[in-house]
Amino acid sequence: MAAWYALEQSASVQAPFSTGLLLTQALVHSLVDVGLIDIEAANGSGIRRALYEPLVWRYRVDVGTPTRLRPTLQRSLAALSARMAAKPAQRELWEGLADAELETYLAHLLRRHAFDPARAGEIVQAMHGEWDDHCLARRRYLVWTGTRGGAAALVRSNLDQDLAQKFMIEEMRRRSRWLSAKQVAQELPPTDYCFMPESHWKRPILLDLFIATALDNPRTYWTAVPDERWLNVQTG
Repeated sequence: MAAWYALEQSASVQAPFSTGLLLTQALVHSLVDVGLIDIEAANGSGIRRALYEPLVWRYRVDVGTPTRLRPTLQRSLAALSARMAAKPAQRELWEGLADAELETYLAHLLRRHAFDPARAGEIVQAMHGEWDDHCLARRRYLVWTGTRGGAAALVRSNLDQDLAQKFMIEEMRRRSRWLSAKQVAQELPPTDYCFMPESHWKRPILLDLFIATALDNPRTYWTAVPDERWLNVQTG
């Protein structure tokens, strides 16, 4: 439901659909798989287009006009989000958004340091389990410091990207364990070693929807570890 509403909003909101291209593709294709939309036709009647990205779709069923559809989607998403049973799906979406955000940020850093940005997904996957007790803002710090170390290793290794990537991951793991030890010892203030997006960062539509329907505070997305206890689900 969140993906559907975000796609519908993308036709009128000048912002990315999600936090990463691969996540966007996966979610849009999930709407194709359930028979809701068709993304093959780029012209003709009933075609809808996103303003910010090259997303084009046509509904395969009659969903009514946008002015009627969007309020219906908003009410339906709010009703679903208010159920305790929604917590696992909300946590899954949180983790998916965070991973895609890290891949996007890392790809940007890799490109700046002469690495192949396509390596971002592999590096983030390699860190799974290593940084699970760190919030997204702190994982962004680890990505930043690891990329700097990797860039230095790239120069020393005569541009051997595989060797430099290995060094980068080891540096991120070492830093992650050091931060975890400080956290366990209660020597790590909550905002230390946390990298937040710059002020001009354009917040994706799906992230906006997630924050509005699942979290009490927008900063929680960046400063808390994805966990069901942080999700704002009303019971009763």
